[in-house]
Amino acid sequence: MKTTTFKLRARLGAAAGAAVLALTLSACSSGNSSLEPSSSTGGGTTSGPSMTASEPAEPSSPPQKSLEERTQEIEDGLALDEPAVVVAGKVPSGDGTFPAELAIIRVEATDVSTLVVFALRSTSGQDKDVLAPSAFSESTPLRPDMRDLSVTDPGAQTVLRPFLQFPQGEAPTAQSPCLCSLAPKALEEAWFPLYATVPALDAGTSSVTVKLSGFDEASDVPVTRRQS
Repeated sequence: MKTTTFKLRARLGAAAGAAVLALTLSACSSGNSSLEPSSSTGGGTTSGPSMTASEPAEPSSPPQKSLEERTQEIEDGLALDEPAVVVAGKVPSGDGTFPAELAIIRVEATDVSTLVVFALRSTSGQDKDVLAPSAFSESTPLRPDMRDLSVTDPGAQTVLRPFLQFPQGEAPTAQSPCLCSLAPKALEEAWFPLYATVPALDAGTSSVTVKLSGFDEASDVPVTRRQS
């Protein structure tokens, strides 16, 4: 695949910047029903709503910028380079499933957060395949975004999910905006660029496993480090 620069087509909706008072970013973990800013400990790579955590890890420090500011910053610098890992899968459409590929482009870690840049494309041979609205947000079908993506940090033995935004002093809800792309409405043969930002990785972690519903696990994805 040739190196190609894209303008991100899947933008967060107006709700991302609607709360103009004090806001909190929280990391969503599938093993923590309260959605506190923590990552879930576990005995291996586990994902999905059934995951439980015996002991939550220490909370990761969330990004200090607002969700809207961070989203714009990511979109302005988003580029699709040669993928680190590509895995196959089947994703839901309106009347069944169709074959597709998930490419993990890069995982960029800082001391406060981790940016996952990835892309999707259809491999059905059709001009366009329409996705089911909640294809990648089964836990919150009213917000069709990429919040179901998870990153397993083997160093800390944690499963991390994207940050959520909600007013300070309140709990996140199914309507809480996510620091991640909106899900595409359809996939074509060309790569569709996307991103998600999850909590910080363990300082010694050099590779992670990325999981997205419908696809095989993307294992041994290399991590690059940059200044926050």
